[in-house]
Amino acid sequence: MGVGTKKRHPAQENGRIDRWLRSDLCYRTLANLKGADFAKYRDQRRAQRRVENTIRLELQLVNHLYEIARKEWGMEGLILIGTQGQCQSCKTSALLHWLGAT
Repeated sequence: MGVGTKKRHPAQENGRIDRWLRSDLCYRTLANLKGADFAKYRDQRRAQRRVENTIRLELQLVNHLYEIARKEWGMEGLILIGTQGQCQSCKTSALLHWLGAT
């Protein structure tokens, strides 16, 4: 059973997962991804005329990866560095607010 199959709308969730897997960012480790990378992704999706909620849901999927890595894989030090140099926990609301996708 895949990750998306337990979701309310598994086809949409699987589409988001497929989109992430086609992204250049999926080939980098979570520890090497920075806030600027997600901001660039957000800007690219906006340029493709995607609505804000679509972008939010796509970023929330990646945020979930961070949460699982921190909570279940023992990577407690995994954080996202903002462009102003302030560290932010990778909680959904903080990440999405910082990226302007809320």
